[in-house]
Amino acid sequence: MGLGFDNFAMSMTPPSAFQRALDQYLQTLPSHKRKSKFLLSCYNAESPVTPESLNETIAEAEERASQRSSRKILRKVVAPVITALKDYFTVVDTLVSSSMPAAIVWGAIKVIIEGIDRCATLFDTIKSQLRALTVMLQRISEYEDLYGDSTILQDLLCKTYVEIFRFWSRIDRECDQYGIKSFLRVAVSFSTKKLDESIQEIETNVDTIDKLVPIIEARRARGEQEDAGRERFEAGIERLEARVERQAQREFREMYQDDRYNERYYSISSWLDSREAIESNQSRHDMNLRRHSIGTCAWLTDNTDYRNWEQGASSPSIIWCHAPPGTGKSVLCSQVIRRLMDIPSVTCAYLFYQFDAPYTSVETLRLLTAQLITSSYLTYRHKISDELYLMSQGARTFDSLSACINMLLPQFQTVYLLLDGLDEECVKDRWSEACRVIDFLVGMSKAHPSIVRLWFSSQDRSSIRTKMEKFTICNFHEPMKEDVGIFLTSVSSELEDLIASEQAKSFLLEKLQRRGESNFLWVNLMINTLREEASSPVEVTRLLEDGLPSTLDEYYRRIFERIEVSQRALVCKVFSLIAFARRPLRMSELREAIGILSIDTPTSLSSRHIPFEPHLRKLFAPLIQIYPIAESEDYTCRLFHSTVRDFLRKYGGKVFPEFSSGLVVSPGISAQACLAYLRQQRYSLTLRHEDELWLDSNGNAVKEHSFLLYAAKYWDKHFDEVLGDEETRNAIVSFITSSNFQTFVQIQSLWLENRFTIFRQSNGCECDDCTRIRFLVRVFPLWLINGSEVTNERRLWASYRRFIHDWRHFLSCANCEKRGCLFARCAGEIDRCWWGALGPRNFLSRLQGRYRSFSFQREGIVTTEPGPSFEGISQEGDKMKILRLNASDASSGTLTFTCEHWSICSTRTDNIVLENTQMISVSESESSWAVYATALTVTSNRKQVGRAPLVAFTLDCQYMRIGTQLFELKNDKYYVSLYDTLSGDRYPTYVEEFAVRGPYAVFASRRRVKQEDIRKTGVSDDAVANLGVDFNAMEEMVLLDDDDSSSSISSPENRSSSSIWSSSDDSELNDAYESWSEGDTDVPEGVEFEEDRITPWSGPLRDSDEVGSSSESSSDSETSEQENEFPQPIGALDESSDEEIEFDPQVAGYGRWYDEDEDDGDDEDAYMYYAYGPTALFKTRPELQASISVFLIRSSDESPLLPAKLFHFTQELPISLYDSPPAIHPFKSLIVWPIGRGDVLFADFSCQSYFTRKLRLTTSNSAHISVKCHFSNCGQYLFIAAFEGQRKPAKKMEDAIGIKVALLVLTYRLSESKTTRSPPRLIHRTRLDLGQKSSIAVSSFPFTLTWTSTNVYLTCSDNTLKVFRIDLFSSTAEVQKTCPTVAVPQKAIILPSTATKRKVHYMPPTPTDLKAKILIESEARVKGDFEVKTELHLGYEHHRGGGVFGMEGAPVPISPPIGCFVDEDQDLGCWGPWKDLADVPDDFGIGHLDRRLEKFDFDDDCDLEPYIF
Repeated sequence: MGLGFDNFAMSMTPPSAFQRALDQYLQTLPSHKRKSKFLLSCYNAESPVTPESLNETIAEAEERASQRSSRKILRKVVAPVITALKDYFTVVDTLVSSSMPAAIVWGAIKVIIEGIDRCATLFDTIKSQLRALTVMLQRISEYEDLYGDSTILQDLLCKTYVEIFRFWSRIDRECDQYGIKSFLRVAVSFSTKKLDESIQEIETNVDTIDKLVPIIEARRARGEQEDAGRERFEAGIERLEARVERQAQREFREMYQDDRYNERYYSISSWLDSREAIESNQSRHDMNLRRHSIGTCAWLTDNTDYRNWEQGASSPSIIWCHAPPGTGKSVLCSQVIRRLMDIPSVTCAYLFYQFDAPYTSVETLRLLTAQLITSSYLTYRHKISDELYLMSQGARTFDSLSACINMLLPQFQTVYLLLDGLDEECVKDRWSEACRVIDFLVGMSKAHPSIVRLWFSSQDRSSIRTKMEKFTICNFHEPMKEDVGIFLTSVSSELEDLIASEQAKSFLLEKLQRRGESNFLWVNLMINTLREEASSPVEVTRLLEDGLPSTLDEYYRRIFERIEVSQRALVCKVFSLIAFARRPLRMSELREAIGILSIDTPTSLSSRHIPFEPHLRKLFAPLIQIYPIAESEDYTCRLFHSTVRDFLRKYGGKVFPEFSSGLVVSPGISAQACLAYLRQQRYSLTLRHEDELWLDSNGNAVKEHSFLLYAAKYWDKHFDEVLGDEETRNAIVSFITSSNFQTFVQIQSLWLENRFTIFRQSNGCECDDCTRIRFLVRVFPLWLINGSEVTNERRLWASYRRFIHDWRHFLSCANCEKRGCLFARCAGEIDRCWWGALGPRNFLSRLQGRYRSFSFQREGIVTTEPGPSFEGISQEGDKMKILRLNASDASSGTLTFTCEHWSICSTRTDNIVLENTQMISVSESESSWAVYATALTVTSNRKQVGRAPLVAFTLDCQYMRIGTQLFELKNDKYYVSLYDTLSGDRYPTYVEEFAVRGPYAVFASRRRVKQEDIRKTGVSDDAVANLGVDFNAMEEMVLLDDDDSSSSISSPENRSSSSIWSSSDDSELNDAYESWSEGDTDVPEGVEFEEDRITPWSGPLRDSDEVGSSSESSSDSETSEQENEFPQPIGALDESSDEEIEFDPQVAGYGRWYDEDEDDGDDEDAYMYYAYGPTALFKTRPELQASISVFLIRSSDESPLLPAKLFHFTQELPISLYDSPPAIHPFKSLIVWPIGRGDVLFADFSCQSYFTRKLRLTTSNSAHISVKCHFSNCGQYLFIAAFEGQRKPAKKMEDAIGIKVALLVLTYRLSESKTTRSPPRLIHRTRLDLGQKSSIAVSSFPFTLTWTSTNVYLTCSDNTLKVFRIDLFSSTAEVQKTCPTVAVPQKAIILPSTATKRKVHYMPPTPTDLKAKILIESEARVKGDFEVKTELHLGYEHHRGGGVFGMEGAPVPISPPIGCFVDEDQDLGCWGPWKDLADVPDDFGIGHLDRRLEKFDFDDDCDLEPYIF
């Protein structure tokens, strides 16, 4: 419908020239004409006029026109106007935002054309005006297109538009009146005057526009020039801004690079951790420079050997300067350093060895590397390379440090490396460390002769001369004599009080120089002696003639003789502590050490026992010197020369003539001080942390205990130098077995670096075994634990090492800098350790802890060597069964076991009680022991993965399986065999999983082990020899390398596993498949999930790999040789292993299988999407077969009978499933068994019928690892817990990522009417992401489940308690606020380090026991791999052999099962929601048990046709 033009005009925004013209035209009209028929007819909102519709109107008009003149007018008059108006319309359309003006123009033409029949003569009359209008419109269109941006032109256009409106309006009125006038055609004539006036006005406006064009052009040209200038100016500004921006970016990059390199420099400096050593080294250098007398050492530049060395003229550029002690070698070395540092482009790194500060080879290179990196970066501004930075991210070893130095050398023009005091290292192990450094530096000098120049200075020792005999050797004895004279001249003014005349002065200097020769030390001692003993010039002369000692030893003895008798006991303590200190003592440490020695029976040191500092300083001179410590008020105490300690050692500390036992300088005094300090009463209780301070039992801050850290670190090293008499042994044992030892361990953890760190050390053997040997820092005196006898002290040492083995990770993380480290937050909380779990034979088990822990270990010393053991834990956690192999008799074929029956209860005084110890004898043949324990042949070695454990228990421990023989528990105290002999060829000879309920026993297996796969029959020493290799391979690797920080995946050959059943024909029992029952399952409305129509297994995981059929029987003879062209299971190494080993680990991994033997074609079968094991392994064809049988083992009167088979089912498997036993319904004849590949078997063994269902996976590229089934006690529900592993497809090992593990917990309601025949319905599901692992050991699956009536508890093998409480039933949102679906403890509980490789069980409280239990199974290893040698410091000697009962490879427990009681409120902090709960999509049918798809038969169904698109 039409619109009023008042509203139309108001809606036009913003106003253009055309719009303004329309407004002006409307304003000129009377109000009653503003809505004229013409204007309304030109615009219709429903069907606006367009050029296309106008053409149709013209065509229609031509057809209607009967007069020739009408058609002529249309063609010659109207058509040109329309053509002009089309161009005009294009201009108008670009000028206005609305299509309304264009509609008006076209509408006007249409109105005229529609009236062409009745107005033909009219058009003939005004044809000249229309032609003129056409010309005007064409000109206006051109002007508008060229100069539409001109304001003046816009005003003229507006006037022109107004006249155009008037022109067409006039024509419209004439057309309306033409019908009436036609009757008066003769009387009335049409006047074109007004039209001519409009045309004239339009023409005038157009002419005006013509005149304005040059002006517009000129303005445009000037504007363009201005624009060009403006653009040039703006471009200049932009160039300037770009230049400034580039400069800023360059400065930012440089600043970023500087920050980056600064960060790298500080990172490397932190890695080197050499600040303290550098400060000590620099302090020694500065002291040497201060001691230098002006004029001495000037001869050095004239020395030919030195000059050639400095200039690099000698080859190699290595010089060794030797001289007697006290001749100023260190001062000379410092002068050389100062001289070299003044030379441009020269870099110096140096080290002054000191007798009281031993340097290892690593420490030496660390100090040299720190100096070189500082010079490179701070002095020469060299960039720190990526290689150097990456090297600093690894371990700080001799090899890594030497590599760093080699990387730095090319950056320098000349590098001088100076090592002074090599003779200080010529003692015991210190010389071997120095030799390692010398060899490296010499090799580096030879490799870079133009860069590296080496300086060594020392006394002349034979060991040093042997190393230096091929290089330049200089003896500076003679030149130094002149320096002594210069020195005496410089100090002559200080000797005026000893001389009476110049003649006496000359005599004095001559005598001193003659006697001292080149020895500055001797000259100083003579001057001091003259000052101390000469009372007159005559005495000076007498002493110079024959009164001065002739050796350094005599000088030192005379100094000690001058000490007052009353002070000699104190002096012995002072010199003993300083001379034999493992590092320079501080004054505060020395005072406390002396104070503790002054107490006869130390209880706690007090300030009244500590000597005064000024008094000690008087005793120091002249043999002890003190040096201030930077940023501290304390001082370092040192002997002024190494010859003093040599003197003390030479005479055994007997420095006083009236020798007595109390007046001796010896290492034993330092040892006594350390032990007495650690045994103080204030350390009898562990330290407590309050207000960021650690306090002792007296409430005093430990940071004020100056001597504590030194005593804790070096006490055993001091006792290494003491004879271990009975009294000393008793004192040490008393300390170790006291509660102070617990505090001692706490102190080590808190403040002593790397005390519990693993170290690697080469013993000369480069074999794989020796390179894997690792070491811990020793904390007991060497002589205390040395020897081969089993002494009480060695037992203490073994007990302590057992403790460290379990708790090293916790103890070593006290100063961990890793963000979020739990151990760091618990630093020093030593009571978190499970002391009681160390066992009654461990002395540390008597220490107090936070939790009540225990060990399943009998008291007393066991003299016989234990054998392999197996544990069973009841579902309630109140029973523990431990079965241990004691002996094997090859002649009679009998195995002897010991079974321990333990009960667990927190309410008793004795937390655990050994109820009974039982002896069990088993026949090899009846139990099929060889199938489990005997190693397989080399060709069948891949079948080891996933072989059944030798012994297994049911969840309630009521039944036990040894091999294939079944035992039942009687009276909770002993097991009895259900049958003595076996008969019938239907009984399985290999069982992996079993379940028992009443008279029924279910045996299941997924592997087929053939008899020819077994290496030997029967159980002999050789048969059990590979027990550990076959079943516990990874446990051995864990113990040899239990550092979790270095784990990797290896690529062994493919392994698989098989199972063996009797070869009898069981087809009549297997032909029992039936379709699922249509009987309704009683489920409340709204409880079950909606059924999905998506089959997730039809995605990238191939479902066409099934060989067997669930509805058809298959005998072993038929399937054993059957080809299997589908994905195959393969083995992988456990994540803790970083070595390739020759045995088979029981590990499952997931990945995309790739056959390297296949061509690179497009064969899709070459890429298997569904496979176990790491990628890039070779294709295998394992013989897997799922087989399950139900036997009747007991008659109605409960008496045992020979097993009778009631039901049997077999099915070929393309992949395997692990640790997924069958479940028996508590009342009905229903068994549920996860077969594999998602299939779940539901069998009614009484009716011999079954059906299978598919359990959907939650993600793609996944497979089930283990599936656990469990029935509720009421029998109404079935619970399934499915562990899934996901790994993305990868062709190469290096592209493979870890396995993502998830747990899906499902609850199903069973049909009440048809429990055994109708599939259950899903009513609840929960999914948990359990993180990523590099691989999973299926022989010791790292997850355990504990079922209750409403929850299932998932516990992970880790060094902290990781347990999840998962609801089995859905709850409302309100209930979930207080009781979340998945809950975790809110407080952390730290577990032993070995718990990462052991099974951990969490047992919730029960009505009879309100405490929860944490139970950890035993730790086992393969013995006979390493043997402790007599000399412990030499490490270990590896060999094969030995083991249990002389059988190599048998795994034995090195730690028994342990446990702990916890309070869920107090210790766990109650249960809180787990924030990382995974969402389960509602539209994928996850958890539903779907009916199996009809399989694709490659033989029958492959009826193919070409695919042409």
